Amino acid sequence: MGSRDAKHVLDYFRYGDRTFARIVSTQLNLASISRNIYTNMTSTTYVGVADAHGIESLREKSDCSTYEQSCQIMRAAANRQRHAVYFEADLDTSTFKVINEHLNAGDYALALEWLKRLSLELRSLPEYENSWKLIPNEDLDPYA
Repeated sequence: MGSRDAKHVLDYFRYGDRTFARIVSTQLNLASISRNIYTNMTSTTYVGVADAHGIESLREKSDCSTYEQSCQIMRAAANRQRHAVYFEADLDTSTFKVINEHLNAGDYALALEWLKRLSLELRSLPEYENSWKLIPNEDLDPYA
């Protein structure tokens, strides 16, 4: 989903009644340069759980023990009715700030939208692949 003109490639997405856009590249033929920029960026790996309501938890992977990561995986597996997923995401500093601002404001769904679009790399278990396409969407929660 996006549109392009001679100078910009934009990625648009809607959240509620708001439309957001980000510039993917400033020229149409910069794919290899973009990959090099992303490769050279300093990033930090974060782990967490997201579901139909948005991001539930987000922590630096280096601050989580293997036990805590296992608990997050079990939490996601125990709440599949809400399409809960465990994830690991590589984020640069500015992307983390954007996501964290929305989390602090209580806008968990929009934080998840930004995570999905701005992560340098987003990893999850294969069985969660279809859920990523559906969340965030509070209508998916059978108990809401």
